Amino acid sequence: PHWSPNSIKIAFVDNGRNLYVLDVASGKVSNVDSDDAYFPGDFRDLFGSWSKDGMWLAYSKITGTNFERAYIHNVKTGENKAVSDPLANVTDPTFDASGKYLYLSVSTDAGPVVNWFQQSSNDMRVTNDVYLLTLQNDEGSPLIRRNDLEEIPEEEEEKGQDEGEDAGTDEEAEEGSAEDDEDEALRIDFDGLETRIVHLPIGNGNFYNLESAKDGELLYISRNDQGSTMHRYSLKDRKDKEFMPASWFEVTGDGEHLFVGSRGQWGVTSIGNPQAKDLKSPDSYGMKVKIDPVAEWKNIFYEMWRVNRDYFYDPGMLGVDW
Repeated sequence: PHWSPNSIKIAFVDNGRNLYVLDVASGKVSNVDSDDAYFPGDFRDLFGSWSKDGMWLAYSKITGTNFERAYIHNVKTGENKAVSDPLANVTDPTFDASGKYLYLSVSTDAGPVVNWFQQSSNDMRVTNDVYLLTLQNDEGSPLIRRNDLEEIPEEEEEKGQDEGEDAGTDEEAEEGSAEDDEDEALRIDFDGLETRIVHLPIGNGNFYNLESAKDGELLYISRNDQGSTMHRYSLKDRKDKEFMPASWFEVTGDGEHLFVGSRGQWGVTSIGNPQAKDLKSPDSYGMKVKIDPVAEWKNIFYEMWRVNRDYFYDPGMLGVDW
């Protein structure tokens, strides 16, 4: 389950590769989308991320080309809009905490690999890059070339205006408050969106687990033959910083801490400076479970029946009466 930031809705996926949104107050479940093509495995999460206001949901689904494509779902209208090229394999669509950008992990050499039934793809590797979409058409690219001119601050507005003009009426104040609420809602300009995409200068590799907890900052994991490492890229500094070894991580609701898994260890660490020393082995937490093999066998049997029921290629089970 993926809670929206405003705690009003939950996104989740079933084993039929369908993405849903649950309205917590009413209990109503809405079908967002589903994979068009099947990929082996018992579970695949289409979810990408929620926008900060909880009104937009980014996700990726497998299309008829076997590529994943990124979409944005409007919770209010139920409309889905594709936001990536159909001939690129796109995963981890992630809203920046500021609401200005959408990060994407994009591969343009995944063609021979995503077709899982093709034996010749076994010795091929897929790589990807991280791209950024600017969601509003009046927002400049965060990677535009900067000049070396010193900015001159604007002169202060002349004082001495009538206090009556400044104060306004209670009615005007209420109107202003309503306008402020509208301003807080995230706006996405889909027209021309494909022209507002830039490549983050972090190179080519194997990037996944994209998350944004602070405005203009992207956390992600880079994996290579030596292992996997957590990174942070800052749009303000335009620098990529390497932190600790990590296989996966999750950001806490307040955006201040990380729950991290690395080399069989787990732990909660600061988001500003993640430390491997904060992680412990599961034994250190005193988590143990006692098992009953006889009871487990019965459970395994029924679970296996469910797997066959849900995934066997013939819904009639070849005439076998289970």
